[in-house]
Amino acid sequence: MSTTNSSSTSVPPGTIIASSFVPLTSQISFTNPRPTTPLPPLVQSYYNAKTNNLQVCAIVFIDSSLTISSFSVYYNPNPKNPIFNIAYDSNETTASTFNAYQINFEVSNLNPKPSSIQTVVYDIDPVNSRGTTTTVQP
Repeated sequence: MSTTNSSSTSVPPGTIIASSFVPLTSQISFTNPRPTTPLPPLVQSYYNAKTNNLQVCAIVFIDSSLTISSFSVYYNPNPKNPIFNIAYDSNETTASTFNAYQINFEVSNLNPKPSSIQTVVYDIDPVNSRGTTTTVQP
C-alpha cells in the first residue's frame, strides 16, 4: 500500500531516532520522468523477540541530480503499525534517473511485535511524501 501527501513545508510527525545512511553505487532509470512525488522506499524489517528490538533497513531513491547530505528518521509509535518518516530536504524536481541510499535504524523495547510498519520517504521542502507498508519478519 502506498500513500501520497502534498502541502506546505513542515517537519514530519514523531520523534527523531538514531539512524545511519550510506549512499549506494546503484541507480535506477525510467523511460519517462517521474513527477515530483518521491518514489516509495524498498524496506526490510526484522523483529528480534529476545531483545524486543525492531531493525529496519530502507532503500530510498532520490533524483540523481541532487546531492543529499543527511536523512533524519522520525518515529511515530503506533502499537499496531509503527510509522517511520525518513526525512530529507531538497528542491522539487522531476527525474528519470535516481540514486539509491540505504538508511538503517532500530527501535528498542518494542513489545508486542507489530505485524507491520509504515515507512514514508518525506521531502520536507516542499512537503511531498510517499510510503509503503511492510510486514515485520519473522
